[in-house]
Amino acid sequence: MGRFRRMAAAPARRLLRSLAAARVGRRLLSRAESEISLALATPSTEDVSTGREKWHTPEPAEPYLGSGRQPLDRLTSYCWIEDWSNAALVAAMRRQLPYLVEKDPRFPENLEHRKHWEYAQVVVGLEQLGALHQDALVLGVGAGHEEAIYDLSTRVRWLFATDIYGSGYFRAGEADARMLLDPDHFARCPYNRNRLVVENMDALDLRFEDRTFDAVYSLSSIEHFGGLAGATRALDEMARVASSRQCRL
Repeated sequence: MGRFRRMAAAPARRLLRSLAAARVGRRLLSRAESEISLALATPSTEDVSTGREKWHTPEPAEPYLGSGRQPLDRLTSYCWIEDWSNAALVAAMRRQLPYLVEKDPRFPENLEHRKHWEYAQVVVGLEQLGALHQDALVLGVGAGHEEAIYDLSTRVRWLFATDIYGSGYFRAGEADARMLLDPDHFARCPYNRNRLVVENMDALDLRFEDRTFDAVYSLSSIEHFGGLAGATRALDEMARVASSRQCRL
């Protein structure tokens, strides 16, 4: 008889423990909700986004080809030292890389670098092609957190930056996964956070409809897409989603 009494009592004890746990859980949940409400109601004194506070601007950027500056002689080109004499490219480099201007007010003089040229060339080149305007959609492929995407966000309606963030060879550098959650962390030049969209996406499978973007570009990334076959597939994908076939590499 005692055995059956113990067997019958076991479910009751489990039920009582469940009810007790539920009461504790409700108390903890209520406490957590109160703390969350208090946190939301109390302004934070912690600097959670230096990039946003320092560089975020809703103002459209001035054109690089204004003020009588000469257009680019070559839109499809290697990097030439003579390009550092083009006022539009120099203006782009100085806006995109202000931390280098702080180090040396003469920048980019005596600090010529092909990456600086790439960032400037793509933005000035797209402007020269008429692809940058306040209704434009632009896609960067293998974009990482390079300065060009931040600069472009002040010149178009939406700038989409895609990369395999958090994976691949560059996951600890240009493809840092933090870019997906906090692009402000990497901002080092003026940009419009409200017009910057960051997505995890393979260049060989761009999940956009055909002819979505006014312009598509990729800088020094195509050689990492998987040899000739991968590069060809990526080019096909970029051409597919570009409405005007404006693809710059």
